[in-house]
Amino acid sequence: MSLSDPLAPVVLGVAVVAGLLVVAVVILALRLRRLARDQRRALDGVDVDVVATLARLRRRLDELDEAVAAARAHSEGVAEDVTRTLSRVGVVRYDAYDDIGGQQSFSAAVLDAHGDGVVLTSITGRTDGRTYLKSIAAGAAAVVLSDEEAAAVAAAREQPRSEQVTEAGKRAWRQR
Repeated sequence: MSLSDPLAPVVLGVAVVAGLLVVAVVILALRLRRLARDQRRALDGVDVDVVATLARLRRRLDELDEAVAAARAHSEGVAEDVTRTLSRVGVVRYDAYDDIGGQQSFSAAVLDAHGDGVVLTSITGRTDGRTYLKSIAAGAAAVVLSDEEAAAVAAAREQPRSEQVTEAGKRAWRQR
């Protein structure tokens, strides 16, 4: 066959394409060999069906997704419960009587995130003491509050959040 033959370019083209296909097959064979080596290394010599392993892992991921969804629903419930805990505290100490010093009397408000809770007042005198407890709903009392009680409620409501911290092995409360 000579170059002047009309089939010569076709034969030459087929030979080039065949050569390219051989190169592609060699490259793919090398990649497959490397993939098989990596698979053996990943499976650590265990004779396992990859498709079955992937199916098992997929089922496990589905189980984990369900567990995460359940944990999320539970944490949302816990978050709502936390807003109902009595976590905001405001204390005002004062001298209820002119003849007694040392700020022995106090009003303490204990509220949740919604402003519900109680205010406890203890008035200490030389010979007697009185204690009062008033309920608070949404930051307001059903009965009239003294100036000190109102200040304690305001101090408790102003706290964005309290957190328990541990310093040197001792528990303490810090307002943030």
